[in-house]
Amino acid sequence: SISWEGLKGTFKNKNYTLNGQWITVDNPFIETTIEAPELNLATKIQSKSDGVYKILTFKGQYYGSPFDVKGSVNLIQGGPDVNLTAQGSLDLKNLALLVPNLQEKIQSYKPQGIVAINAVVIGKFKDWRKGQLTATGSSQAITLNGFRLHDVLLLVDKCWLTG
Repeated sequence: SISWEGLKGTFKNKNYTLNGQWITVDNPFIETTIEAPELNLATKIQSKSDGVYKILTFKGQYYGSPFDVKGSVNLIQGGPDVNLTAQGSLDLKNLALLVPNLQEKIQSYKPQGIVAINAVVIGKFKDWRKGQLTATGSSQAITLNGFRLHDVLLLVDKCWLTG
């Protein structure tokens, strides 16, 4: 096994600190945390002998928005193939930070509020157009450009991505 504590690194001019371990047995297991000013992440991933990686825990916060992802990724058998479920919430005041390409446009709408998100993603990365995405987002109230919207529900239900 290998373990690390206080391992520091820089990626795209941002500093990160990692703590964790990698246990190499019949089914290798990795457990680590990643800390940065905008990100806190804890993950546990179990490797199976058939090329499947079981995501036992992948949760944390990114720009103040918590997330929790579970599922599996198959890197063999025509993969990568994913079967993931995700829960979290999105603080709309930080939305522009999550999508830097649209930062100016998003900020012009002055979004405020918290949106709860649940999603399922199933499919192959190589042929993502045949994958399945089911997602819901809900909020008691959000504000866009000074207009308050109550009981907001966003739904993408059993949408087959067909390009």
